[in-house]
Amino acid sequence: MPPGDYVLLLISDTGIGMSEEVQKHIFEPFFTTKELGQGTGLGLATVYGLVQQHDGFIQFNSQLGEGTIFRIYFPAVIEKSSFSRKKEPELMVRGGKETILLVDDQIDILSTSKETLESYGYKVLIAGNGIQALEIIEKYKDLIDLVVSDVVMPDMDGIELRMLCQRINPSIKFLLMSAFSPKLENEKDYLLKPFLGHQLARKVREILDSG
Repeated sequence: MPPGDYVLLLISDTGIGMSEEVQKHIFEPFFTTKELGQGTGLGLATVYGLVQQHDGFIQFNSQLGEGTIFRIYFPAVIEKSSFSRKKEPELMVRGGKETILLVDDQIDILSTSKETLESYGYKVLIAGNGIQALEIIEKYKDLIDLVVSDVVMPDMDGIELRMLCQRINPSIKFLLMSAFSPKLENEKDYLLKPFLGHQLARKVREILDSG
């Protein structure tokens, strides 16, 4: 961590703590200590990616029987005036009547994004994972105009889903979204999580209108 001014967010608990072996893997996608069907272990991997995207750092200490402490450091930003803060304008975004397939294993993102796109007039299908999405694509391959898929998902990630979708119907357009994925930085059709509703709608319209 380079010297400088930081804002510290500290979170602690008095839980069971983590063993040294568990601590080695806590930021890995899909690593979990839960039983099958009780969770995918994506939480800390997502946190780690978000902190990195904002040039921050994350540290933790944990002892069995004593709990865990997380320290998240974000670079401090000093503004001259609160009135000088620039907010991204919520420009008018055109909707449409196209059919969109939303794919995400996080139910809150799935439901919120569905409501957003439906409010812009789109017909929206949903899938909770890549395998389910592939079945929907095969069934409605001539009706789906765009697939909006998370990248990091269990069983089948968004990149593999895109490749298989292109084999079924190359005319279906694709938008990938992820909280962190360095290999997608040069992707044109990529939306960074978290995003606002109008940002999703604008990106969807942009891809649908592209050649």
